[in-house]
Amino acid sequence: MTAMTQGPCRELDTSLTSKPDPERDHCWEFSRNSLKGETPVKKLYVGNLPFSVTEENIRTEFANFGIHADSITIVRDRDTGQPRGFGFIEIADDGAAEKAIASLNGKDLMGRALIVNEARPQAARRDGGGRGGYGGGRGGRRY
Repeated sequence: MTAMTQGPCRELDTSLTSKPDPERDHCWEFSRNSLKGETPVKKLYVGNLPFSVTEENIRTEFANFGIHADSITIVRDRDTGQPRGFGFIEIADDGAAEKAIASLNGKDLMGRALIVNEARPQAARRDGGGRGGYGGGRGGRRY
């Protein structure tokens, strides 16, 4: 299937088996997302969360302001499973996301003032994660 568009993306192969053309990658992304019916989602950072908070507490707080959260993720410690005090909310409507930032930033939730702002892109990891380095530094021989 080929979609015809105006501008630099005149003819675009939208089949799922084709690879995007690097010179027209932005066109391919736009067409691929519009073909799937996806809408851009705004991701918000929510910080200073109480450690006892649940996804339902956050959903209710957003709903009190008429904001529908598409997904809520509370970040947890990988070893203990305890909440780390922050999370991410995805909202499909840009206007609702801006309203959430304006309404909920600084708002009290269970005794803590929330920090709500637009999430920054995740930083790329260098070595694929881990707590690496070359180790050592303790013990060993002394001269």
